Amino acid sequence: NAGRPPVVTESDLRDAMVWLLTEEKVETHLTSGTEETAEYVVNLTRALSEAPYYEDATELHCVKKIKASLDAGSDGLSRARDCWRRMAQQVPGLSEAKARRLVETYPTVASLMEAYADERMTEEERRELLSGCIVEGRNQRKLSEMMWRLMTSEDPDEII
Repeated sequence: NAGRPPVVTESDLRDAMVWLLTEEKVETHLTSGTEETAEYVVNLTRALSEAPYYEDATELHCVKKIKASLDAGSDGLSRARDCWRRMAQQVPGLSEAKARRLVETYPTVASLMEAYADERMTEEERRELLSGCIVEGRNQRKLSEMMWRLMTSEDPDEII
């Protein structure tokens, strides 16, 4: 036994890997042979070399890009309506067709906000203001309430 190297079991190896990670903050990767090790090193090197060129993902990267439907020569109101339609489409459940119907009824954000500010309506009526105009013949209470909360909430941490 004196001249033989100690036998290292897979359990001993895994314990050593855990110790390196927790105590020394060194991440390890177990490979089964030289080919797999070489492939891992190549992939790791590639990832490290490309890392400086990647932008961190933001909420805007996750949003579907919606193209403007107008040309640059359109008048200001048309551009505002198109921008409002594209903004509205970012609300979950508000498809392009629903957003177009919304913009037909309320051509600008300001027109919708004026309707929400109408003191003759109860809060419940304001919450359901859009329920009939988004989809013809269907009541969209939940979507209407979501839009109302999005447009009128004063709580910056409220999840819509």
